[in-house]
Amino acid sequence: MSYHLFPFDKVPKNSRIVLYGAGNVGKQFYDQVTETNFCEIVLWLDKKADGILIKKPETVTSLNATDYDIVVIAIYNETIMLEVKTLLMNYGISESKIIHHIHQIPSCVSIEASTLCQLNCKTCYMRKSNSGTVGKGYLKLNDFKKFVLTHKFITKIELSNSGEIFLNPDLIDILKCAFENKVELTANGGVNFNTVSNEVIEALVVYNFRSMKIAIDGASQKVYSEYRRNGNFDTVISNIKKLNYFKNKYNSEYPKLVWQYIIMEHNENEVSKAKEMAKELGIELIFKLTWDWGYIPKNVDMLKKETGLQYLARKEILLATGKIPYHLCHQLWESPQINYDGRLLGCCAVYLDDFGVNVFEVGLERAINSANYITAKKMLKGEIDTPKDVRNIPCVNCGTFKTMKKENIFIRSRA
Repeated sequence: MSYHLFPFDKVPKNSRIVLYGAGNVGKQFYDQVTETNFCEIVLWLDKKADGILIKKPETVTSLNATDYDIVVIAIYNETIMLEVKTLLMNYGISESKIIHHIHQIPSCVSIEASTLCQLNCKTCYMRKSNSGTVGKGYLKLNDFKKFVLTHKFITKIELSNSGEIFLNPDLIDILKCAFENKVELTANGGVNFNTVSNEVIEALVVYNFRSMKIAIDGASQKVYSEYRRNGNFDTVISNIKKLNYFKNKYNSEYPKLVWQYIIMEHNENEVSKAKEMAKELGIELIFKLTWDWGYIPKNVDMLKKETGLQYLARKEILLATGKIPYHLCHQLWESPQINYDGRLLGCCAVYLDDFGVNVFEVGLERAINSANYITAKKMLKGEIDTPKDVRNIPCVNCGTFKTMKKENIFIRSRA
């Protein structure tokens, strides 16, 4: 989901504006103007006029040139925008008064709540790289609050990625801040849910935390802990029951819980048991493929029947469909990943580099319009070759991007 942002620095303060466009972009622009009182909208136009607030475009013929300062065409589609521009000029609007520079900016972002983790999972990239260059730390309340207050167009924030969000000591205050500012929070990147106090569990319900995936790759301590080392299966199940208790207490459907089960060789035989337990807990169970491209399932027929999955390994998907499974590159457009300290990472797979810009310092709009970020987007769309200077372009060393180049599979539908 995207928010369409108008560059107000191109408009003199207190300008009298004729606004064209009553779709999502036009409504967003109208809200921006009315909330800030930056300018005055003297006339709102659209072909689908309601006769009260919004008028037909031919209404401009009754305006004198002194009645307005500029005309804003709030339409993102360039073809339609040009058609509207021609129409307005035919009605006598001077081209020099028309502004139509609208650009997209996400209404969702991902901000790492904590890169700290108490587990020692076998193949975790953070463990193997000693936390990479993202470092060990957590999102501070002041940084979160400032971000929310200065980015009013952000409506949803994902908090989980490389670490465990519940190791953030500011978490309850962060939940409260988001709730008070009508920002939805999720942890769909995954949590292990081993270390969490009753106070935090209750706060998740009180402050309407929307959803989270709990990583439980097994249905017993023996199998679960083979991969999630240092984890306690019984503790996780107990915490889920506590959360269900508070949801019942407050008569709330939130947070919605998902049991995420990554299929690996050692846990294939507990799939059925996990389904039974998830049903007893009243939570959804989803099966996910391991990142191990060398994984070969042993119980193919049983797994397909129990999980409902058509493919059981990532390599199968690539060979059968020509598509890269669990593609993350879209996050650069839809929900850019930000490190706990503000550094722009782009997607949730980046942990060894960043884009050389700090969102907490310069703001999201400037960060995602920085030269390196724009270059990365063009690379991912196959519009340009990899530049000679690849500093602060994490995609260059990403295995997914290397596969995209090798297979000639690029993103084609992003703006």
